[in-house]
Amino acid sequence: MYEAGTEDFSSHIANVKTQLTQAINQHGVGQVAVYLAAFDEVVTLFTQIANDAVLSSVRWYGSDGVALNEGLINDSQAAQFAVVTGYPNPIYGFDPGAIDKYQPIIDIIAAEIGHQPDAFTLAAYDALWVVARSYIDSEISDNFNIFKSSFIKNAESYFGATAGTAITISGLSLVPMEHTPGKWWRRTCSILPVQGI
Repeated sequence: MYEAGTEDFSSHIANVKTQLTQAINQHGVGQVAVYLAAFDEVVTLFTQIANDAVLSSVRWYGSDGVALNEGLINDSQAAQFAVVTGYPNPIYGFDPGAIDKYQPIIDIIAAEIGHQPDAFTLAAYDALWVVARSYIDSEISDNFNIFKSSFIKNAESYFGATAGTAITISGLSLVPMEHTPGKWWRRTCSILPVQGI
């Protein structure tokens, strides 16, 4: 872990390189990867490690914080490291089956704020609608059990801008109901936690 605003990653790089070397020696280079959850600092970091033979010998994986990052795309040295290491960054996207729902909402929001909203914005929009419908369906009762029952019913049946929703097994969060394993997702590795960044 590093502090926000870090520009010199040398101590973190050395730490990760040591752990990576140990993991490669133990499991083999094809069985080891690095997961980096980052934001704009990915450009600085990748520039600092671009020519490192050990760090560029394994696959790297990222998160939505780097997906569509123009700084990474526009920095040839950092971009080359991302290409060499196959650095994918998944991002929560739109369900093509819900385009009739989300496109008008995107257009309205974009006209108001001056840029396209992302899928997280529409997930918040859908969550608000589930809560509002639940409140109205519970006849604006202040009885929690009535509201909870209404919320579960609405969450299980709502189809909005981010497609269908459902309650998770733990019952604690609203999540997109649809995903297509194999079409967008594929298993590429098992994750073993290490200490470091």
